[in-house]
Amino acid sequence: QVEDARPQITQDGEPCLPTVSQGSALVADGTARLGKIELSCDGEIAGQVWGAGATLASWFISGEGKDFLVSSPEVIELGSGTGIAGLAAGIMGASRVFLTDLPTAVPRLEAGIEQNRLALEQAGCTASAAALAWGDMQAVYEIAPSGVDLVIGADLLYNPEVFDELLSTAAA
Repeated sequence: QVEDARPQITQDGEPCLPTVSQGSALVADGTARLGKIELSCDGEIAGQVWGAGATLASWFISGEGKDFLVSSPEVIELGSGTGIAGLAAGIMGASRVFLTDLPTAVPRLEAGIEQNRLALEQAGCTASAAALAWGDMQAVYEIAPSGVDLVIGADLLYNPEVFDELLSTAAA
């Protein structure tokens, strides 16, 4: 039996369960930590660490995702929420990370970037937060005028009404 080498997410210093039931956050309130990443969670939908976001972040941090970051890509995270996956990509090799979500989530993303600024700087990554409503092509081009190398997202598909807008945004 092979032990999982991925870092474990904690809430206020206590390990979280490695799996969660559908619709449950790993960390809803308090401080979430994963590797060098530390985030303040506030209980809002976008202010919680959900399972897929933690798993994607853990995948980057463990080194399993290193092939996607080997050329220091520019990365955009759609529907970032807390930004955990994008921050992990930044800490592990992305040269630039754009964390995006609805306008109400941008201050939380900016706070997460600030909270992790030292780790991002040590990794040589610059990060920014921006409002991006899916389907707003003008906003996509304003955020990253020359495009990006990698588009990531986690815990995005809970509302079928926005699937088409998500697809058009990811394709841009």
